[in-house]
Amino acid sequence: MRAGVQMQAPFDVYPYEPLSGTAAAGTPSSPSPWDKLALTVLAKAKHAYADIAEATVTQTYYKAGSFEPGKSLGYLIKRCGTLMTGLAADAFMSQPLSFTQWTVLMKLRHFTHLSATELGESVGHDLGALTRVVDSLERAGFVERERGRRDRRTVEIALTPQGLRQVEDSTHLVVGLLNELLEPFSRSEFESLIAQLQRLLARLQEYSDRQSAPGSVTAPAARKTGGRSHAAVPRGSRRKSARAGP
Repeated sequence: MRAGVQMQAPFDVYPYEPLSGTAAAGTPSSPSPWDKLALTVLAKAKHAYADIAEATVTQTYYKAGSFEPGKSLGYLIKRCGTLMTGLAADAFMSQPLSFTQWTVLMKLRHFTHLSATELGESVGHDLGALTRVVDSLERAGFVERERGRRDRRTVEIALTPQGLRQVEDSTHLVVGLLNELLEPFSRSEFESLIAQLQRLLARLQEYSDRQSAPGSVTAPAARKTGGRSHAAVPRGSRRKSARAGP
């Protein structure tokens, strides 16, 4: 519903009329128990309807005339991701792998086997950049390429035991960095922040999938970029933002 449009409750269109009669002409009688019950139910129903009507009004948080980058959701998230990525990269300077390589190993730690396309999309790399990362990890003995388990014609990337040990040995760097950055926040603030970000991520994925669905006005753009759910985002900016942040 658009803001400013008033909903009219059906109870206002069809008002309740008491069942009891009148004691004398022009003098109403005392309400019966049934009348009192009906009035109570009606009042509660109107209150609930008002709450629903208020909740369905579309919220608007930004206005073109007062929009500023410092309060832009996209800018704030991207800037945080850029700063965190830089700090994490510095923390990995003493490690036998880079932060970028660690993100690939961490993804494989959770999913065991992934195709190059799946892995690239999940960490925000195109196939060219991912190939270079995977090649370096394979030379170090951290990953290996295997024939697909479901389709032998495909190739999947898997974590080796050595790679698993390395990602576990390096994870404390990321954990320590995040804990230090979150030091000013309370536990409840941290949990609320994570919950809201997870909710935003789900909303973005849902919206992106809907925009790239067949019949959507952005579906042609999706087909041009391979039909990916985030096709409406420019390829270069998508690649940078997707891998921002530890």
